[in-house]
Amino acid sequence: MAASYSWDWGPAFPTQGIWKPIGIEAYDKAVLRDVMVDTKPDPKNSSQWVLTVSTYVESASLKQIDTILDISLDDKILVSKQKH
Repeated sequence: MAASYSWDWGPAFPTQGIWKPIGIEAYDKAVLRDVMVDTKPDPKNSSQWVLTVSTYVESASLKQIDTILDISLDDKILVSKQKH
């Protein structure tokens, strides 16, 4: 039993209850949680850049998720990649 030993003996009660914001989420499709883009100058060509894009996708299903990544500039798709 935890106890407090200040000027008098007494029980020390632990902090209880919800102390941070909580929420409930429900979804039936995959959810894109985070996108990280790392940019570095291309060592072979100084006028180009190398982009490394990482994503974190959550799904309640155990099925494989098909994804498509499009990189566009001025409404023109420059790169399109699909992953199964």
